[in-house]
Amino acid sequence: MRLTRRLGIDLLTVWRAAGRTLATLRDRRLLWLLLLLLALLGAAARLPRDEWIDVGREDGLGSDLPLVQAFHAAEQSGAERFRWSGDRSALMLPGAGWRPIRLMVRTLGRDPGLPTAPTRLAIEVGGRAFGPLLLGDAPRRHHVLLPPMRRDDTIVRFVSATFQAPGDPRALGVPLGDVALRLGAGWPAPAVLGGWAAIVVLGWLILRGCGVAPGAAWRTSLLALGLLGCAVILDPLRAAAAIMPALSALAGGAILALALIGRPAVLRGALCLALCAAPPLALLHAAAVALAAAGLWAAAIVLRHHAARIWLTPGPAARRRLVLLAVVVFCLRLGGKWYPAAMPGDIQFHLNRAGEVIAGQPLLRSNNRGVDFPYPPALYLLVAPATLLDPGLRATLRIVAALGDALGPLVLYQIAQRLGLGRRRAWYAAWFGAANGAAMMANWWNFSTHAATQLWLLVAVWLVTCAWPALRGGRWPAGWIALLTLAQVLVALGHFGFWINLGVLTLAGLGMLPVAARRDAGWRRGAARLALSAGIAQVLALALFYSAYGGLFASQLAQARQGGLGALAEQVGAERAVLWADLWDAGFRQHLGPVTLPAALAGGLWLALRPPDRSGRRRLVSGLLAGTALVALCLAALPFITTTSLTTRWLSFSVWAVALGGGAVAAELWRRGRAGRWAVWAAAAAIAWGSAALWLGALAWRIRPPEPF
Repeated sequence: MRLTRRLGIDLLTVWRAAGRTLATLRDRRLLWLLLLLLALLGAAARLPRDEWIDVGREDGLGSDLPLVQAFHAAEQSGAERFRWSGDRSALMLPGAGWRPIRLMVRTLGRDPGLPTAPTRLAIEVGGRAFGPLLLGDAPRRHHVLLPPMRRDDTIVRFVSATFQAPGDPRALGVPLGDVALRLGAGWPAPAVLGGWAAIVVLGWLILRGCGVAPGAAWRTSLLALGLLGCAVILDPLRAAAAIMPALSALAGGAILALALIGRPAVLRGALCLALCAAPPLALLHAAAVALAAAGLWAAAIVLRHHAARIWLTPGPAARRRLVLLAVVVFCLRLGGKWYPAAMPGDIQFHLNRAGEVIAGQPLLRSNNRGVDFPYPPALYLLVAPATLLDPGLRATLRIVAALGDALGPLVLYQIAQRLGLGRRRAWYAAWFGAANGAAMMANWWNFSTHAATQLWLLVAVWLVTCAWPALRGGRWPAGWIALLTLAQVLVALGHFGFWINLGVLTLAGLGMLPVAARRDAGWRRGAARLALSAGIAQVLALALFYSAYGGLFASQLAQARQGGLGALAEQVGAERAVLWADLWDAGFRQHLGPVTLPAALAGGLWLALRPPDRSGRRRLVSGLLAGTALVALCLAALPFITTTSLTTRWLSFSVWAVALGGGAVAAELWRRGRAGRWAVWAAAAAIAWGSAALWLGALAWRIRPPEPF
């Protein structure tokens, strides 16, 4: 008992949490959900389903991934797409092991110039061989009837002799074109039943643990079951492949929910149980985990008192919605990236850069659209200690990016609350911060540094709103200036484009100093101290990192003077009509939604015209909104002047301002009666639909979204 108390574990609290969990599991609604799930999966398995796999199509609707495995890269001959099989090529059919399958395989004709190419193809399923199938000089279709294998997955292996073509080191088998499947009536695989049942139970526990009422949790679960039913009926194979990623993401979401709703005793108890269950070979790893957890907990104890002074605790209903929003964002971001063969994005690029930083080479350089530029290493330096725990650098970067996207809406809510905008406007701003397409694009492109810097920018704006009364006061706020400087240094050293945006915003703020000087003494002090922290941050960023690239900047400046930015990027000037179409469609429409930009402009004007509050925060943030709009306008106009497609991610830099303005307008419309509420629902549905389309397309069919602007 004394040991548990020293570790900060209240066994009574853990016991009560376990009792509440058991009571939640005994809810009859959960039993009905499981019965509905069983009926849904059973009915879907009894429905025949035709599947067409366009072998050789890696991206887009009809993609052959993740169903084809161990094939060579896709090739194209004329209008024909195909893949060469190899030694262990197979067709993975998740969850289809208890259903009969009628298989059609189309093979391309043998090339007369390759006399050693195989003439026979055998198909093996569950240790049983079907064939051999004779290959001819012309394309052929081969039909095979596969009985139920009584296994969770059906793995169709393509067995043939291999050969090497002249000048090609690969071991080639048979060129496969299309594969058609007809899944007959059968039964759902046990792993499919168990996996989806575990997901339903875990999702129910998360909803109830966050304080959602049983009726609301029931309706939400029914909606989720409806979406699941559409997935298992329309695409049962890819739906079955999503079970493990969804379960893993929900487990991470449950941990995040426990942390956000303030259940530290439960987390510490689970940690100690995990350490006690560690095998002997993992004792060193467990000790490292325990040491890291102890350090984080000690830091939380130290910062708790100071955080309570600046973190506004939302009411129970708002807190419940915010926690659920964060968990949903985290699970969607992380689960999507863990789906097999989902859009990879630039994760390998970030792995290489992080490896270089960990190896002691922090001065990185990258190239984008023909232009070399410094690549700031702040994120890699911060996650480097986590690599000592051996979670895998790839997983660490993805988890950090998902956490950044999940916590960003909470910070947006705090900013709106600090401005006195009310809970409804703050909630709308937080919701848009989670649902906008720009964050989804950055997630699928695996722009890890972009996602982290986006969160640091929000934290910097939030700290400005918290520190403003102290900055205006008579005492010297050394602590606040240090915090503001640190936040801006993180932004500057997190992303090169954000450093440029922050620099332009700093220059705009310095230009507004004379206007602030005309106000009272408090405004003069606050503006001067804020400018001081921004200037110190820029000096530190230059001294610590960007000064090492003085030669690069000088040579690029000289080259730009001679031939313009187009010569620097080695690009042919783009037509302004094309640039405008790209900005409007991929930029404003897909990033923000069809009506968000005018709503944000109207909301910013509404914020500027509101009566000032006693703290002066509203006028300060109105100035920040105007400065951010100026940054966006200048950098959006730059491609039209230079006719190049270079971008500093200025639109992503401005998302926080768009969220605040749009949230204010949405709240005002909501108060205007039924028509206003319908308008808010329509706009929210359009934004959510756009983000959902981006998410599903990149997950299931590797459809690339636009790069964030």
